[in-house]
Amino acid sequence: MSTDGRARQRAAFARVQREKREAEQAARTKVAKQQQRDAARKTRERRTAQEKRREADTAKRDAARAASIKQNAQRRSAQSRYEFNRRANPARAAVVLTVLRAARAFREQEQRRTADQRRNQAQHRRDQARQEFTRKADNAKRREATRSAASRAVRDAGLRRVAEQQKKDAARKEFNRQADLRKAEAMKAQQQRRDAQASVVRRRAEEFVRARQAQQKAEQLQEHRRQTAQLRTQHREEIKTQRANDAPTLDRHHQAIKRIDAAELRKLADFDNRRAGLVGRVAEMVRGKAHFDQQRQGLQRGFEADRIKQHRDLEALKERQFAGLQTTRLRQAHERKAIFERHRHERREQSKGHERERPGLVRQHQHAFQRVADRQQAQAKERQQDQQQSQGQQREHSPGR
Repeated sequence: MSTDGRARQRAAFARVQREKREAEQAARTKVAKQQQRDAARKTRERRTAQEKRREADTAKRDAARAASIKQNAQRRSAQSRYEFNRRANPARAAVVLTVLRAARAFREQEQRRTADQRRNQAQHRRDQARQEFTRKADNAKRREATRSAASRAVRDAGLRRVAEQQKKDAARKEFNRQADLRKAEAMKAQQQRRDAQASVVRRRAEEFVRARQAQQKAEQLQEHRRQTAQLRTQHREEIKTQRANDAPTLDRHHQAIKRIDAAELRKLADFDNRRAGLVGRVAEMVRGKAHFDQQRQGLQRGFEADRIKQHRDLEALKERQFAGLQTTRLRQAHERKAIFERHRHERREQSKGHERERPGLVRQHQHAFQRVADRQQAQAKERQQDQQQSQGQQREHSPGR
């Protein structure tokens, strides 16, 4: 189908649709106006009926009030007369009482009859209102059916015109459809080849980016292992250095104890020599043997106090060394935890960065691989053309031609 034919078809279809919309809009407008008029009329009727009911109710209440007043007056008058006659003439009073009772029964019967009549009239009015509502609803349904029939007639006429135009353009549309189908198949095949090539290029780009990111992860892991090994070596050397200080401390303690023991032996030897001498024996005779024994015990207690002080200093030094070692171990544990946390954070950030950068890198390398593939295809096409040209020239210059 030519372009002019398709344009005419679209114009005809648009004209039919426009006419259909205009007809539907006119029908809806007419229905809306009719509904507004019906609503206004119903509102006026309802207000008039309400006013009439209010007036009738007011008149009924006034009549009932007047009748009640009259009945009460008559009852009081009859009661007074009855009382007067009963005192004056009891027989006549009995006859009057009978007459009054009959009149009261007749009046009550009339009241019941009037109430029944009013109830029947109210029921009759309700029935008439229900019939009027049903009649109006039926009329509205008939009007809606008439409008729907008119709208369907307009729509059917438009559809018939469109069908006639479609029958006229069927052959040209079939020809154009076949041509478009062949063109679409050719474009689809070409697009499939492009998609296949694009998928291959994208797969190569994804593999390249994946390998590069894996290499970066491996390099980061190797660097983290190197840093961890270096930190552990540093910690082991630090612990080794602190433990190496224990042996000199014990050696100094043993030397101090030996010096105290040697000094004690020298002092005791000198004391024994002085005691064994002439002056010592005279003093022992004068002061007694207990005097020198107390002096000897005092010397021994002094040196024993020096040894206890050395032992106490050694224990205090050991405690300080142990506390320092524990502090060092705790600090080293915190350092190892900190470096582990830092490495974990760096690996997590690198993974997030890889996930965030992967689409852009894939697109970038995909464009690069696509340019390389296009360049290779162009070079292959040029080589093929050169070969064809060289073969044609050889056939032209061959001696058999």
